[in-house]
Amino acid sequence: PSIEDKVVRFKERERHQQTLTRLNETIMQRDKLERKLSRAHRGVCPYCNRTFRDLQLHMQCKHKEKI
Repeated sequence: PSIEDKVVRFKERERHQQTLTRLNETIMQRDKLERKLSRAHRGVCPYCNRTFRDLQLHMQCKHKEKI
């Protein structure tokens, strides 16, 4: 293999690694949002981490500026 071939393969590997890194970051963000949504479905406030029977009412009263 020539030097040019090695350079091309190196650049391809580098691009592949960057793509994998972006994919992993995206997956981590998705998982974090899914956990937050799951907790909200169970009544856990995403801001004060307390559990409420009526999370919607709590959000309107205590965190109005954030919704």
